[in-house]
Amino acid sequence: MRWNGLLFALGSIACTAAVSVPARQGHRTALIDNKLFVVAGKSGTGFGPSDYHNSSLTLDLSEPFAVADPPWKTDDIVTEGMPRVGGHSATAIRTSPNNQDAILVFGGSRPKGQQASSNSTYLYSLADRKWTALHDVNTPPGRYEHTAVGLPNRNEVYFYGGVSDSVTGALNTTQRDDFLRFTASNQGWSQFIRTNKSTNWPRDRMHHASVMVNDTHMAVIGGLSGAEVVNVSQIYVVNVKTQTWSTVVVEGTAPVNLRAASAVMFQDQIILFGGTTRDWDTYFDQVLIIDTTVQPWQWSSRVVAGAPSPRYAHTSTLVGKYMVIAFGYTAQGADDQLYVLDVQSFEMVDQFDLREAQNIIPSARDGGDAKLPVGAIVGIALGGAAGLAALAVGLWFLARWWQRRRRNREPRLSLDGELIPPLVSESEKGSNGSASQTLRRWFPFLGPGSQKSTDASYLNPHPHQRLSSTPSGPALSSTSSANIPIVIVGPGRNTLD
Repeated sequence: MRWNGLLFALGSIACTAAVSVPARQGHRTALIDNKLFVVAGKSGTGFGPSDYHNSSLTLDLSEPFAVADPPWKTDDIVTEGMPRVGGHSATAIRTSPNNQDAILVFGGSRPKGQQASSNSTYLYSLADRKWTALHDVNTPPGRYEHTAVGLPNRNEVYFYGGVSDSVTGALNTTQRDDFLRFTASNQGWSQFIRTNKSTNWPRDRMHHASVMVNDTHMAVIGGLSGAEVVNVSQIYVVNVKTQTWSTVVVEGTAPVNLRAASAVMFQDQIILFGGTTRDWDTYFDQVLIIDTTVQPWQWSSRVVAGAPSPRYAHTSTLVGKYMVIAFGYTAQGADDQLYVLDVQSFEMVDQFDLREAQNIIPSARDGGDAKLPVGAIVGIALGGAAGLAALAVGLWFLARWWQRRRRNREPRLSLDGELIPPLVSESEKGSNGSASQTLRRWFPFLGPGSQKSTDASYLNPHPHQRLSSTPSGPALSSTSSANIPIVIVGPGRNTLD
């Protein structure tokens, strides 16, 4: 019995032990119900059948694990019918009529021999564990190295850019600038095309990064347009409901222009990691931050001890305050490791724990304690001191006035020894004494005074200074008056109209 119990325990440990997985790059990830889905991807840089993975991975985030040895599962996602693609998009959606979780896979490069006849849109049902190729007359042309962002309701997914060429079945190479929408409820596509009046619409682009800002706007950052890497400090932002584009110029110490970086949105910050240059000759391991609560938006960077080695073609997924960085391509080739960065403390995490990931300090936007700039603190202190000084001066003059008034009300002797009656105005003779009593009640140090009152309506018994703290924030610049303006209000929540 003891041996049986020991064997059972060892078997349980073996079942939950970490699984070694092959190196991977050009994959995509989706987060559903505390489970990370790593969909497809490549092992090499070519386009032969051996360069593409024929399986996907899942990682249960609900249980703690060592980041260096994650318990990957290779059989959660069935391989039958799975598209063998790289540089695609994989987005969590909910399908009708039962509102079931699914993963939408769109585009991607294909192995040689599978390109001309390949469908570009696939749906994986988590409940049915089944891949389905979607056929729609409005399906846009296949592409890869585009970006996709989903709304929180998981009914709509928005796409931008990418490139179509021979590995997607196209006859010619075309970098794309179309803006797309997939609606899960009817599994239909909408395509928005640039017009001559769309002056803020970004040019054709691939290898860029995208995030959702305030769940209303898609921000497009960096990437390759034509043969050049675009200015990473000029960000294009589109209102996904009105399809109105505007531009934001980020100030501060900008990084070099890059492509194939990853990005997440945490509270009011866009956080980027990795990337490479136009000619693939330099890989980056920098952690870049765009602060969207100031006007204009500002660049900053963090040096993180133990950060992943320089890379591109990786993925970053936000889980609470953790940025989960998976795989990618490095100077040594494709990587097989997982990394976790705490984007609140900017420290690497060795032990993943979902409870700690969700232990987030609220931002000013979410009701947390706002940290005022030093200038604001100094201004408030000086204003408070000035207010106290004004109050002291006012009280001093009030006390002097009251003492003179008391002396004038007392009988005095003239130089000839005659009694001079007190000085009382005609208006005071008929007063009920309320002003005098009120003054003595507010300022007891003035003394009992006389039963007669004086009209003190011209006095200000409460000198004070009103401090104004109306928040102000950046307005996203728009070069077209026809576009709906985008306004950033800080330090509270960004409001993009």
